[in-house]
Amino acid sequence: YMYLDCSGTLGLPVPCLKKSVSSCRALLLLLVQVQLVSLCRFVGIQPFGTDAFLRSRLRAHLREIKVGG
Repeated sequence: YMYLDCSGTLGLPVPCLKKSVSSCRALLLLLVQVQLVSLCRFVGIQPFGTDAFLRSRLRAHLREIKVGG
C-alpha cells in the first residue's frame, strides 16, 4: 500500500492510520469526487454514490481497520 498521509499527499512517510481518525476525517472533507472514487477503488469499496456517502463509507472502513489493527 501507498498511504495517503494526513497532509493530503501520497507517500510513505506517516500512514494516516497511525494518526487519529479525526484528522483523517478532516482530510476526507478536502477530497473531491474524483479523489474519493479513486480512494474507494484503492481500498476495495464500490465507488458509487454522492460525496457524502463515499466519505461515510471511507470513514467506516478506516474505523474497521483501526479496530482490527
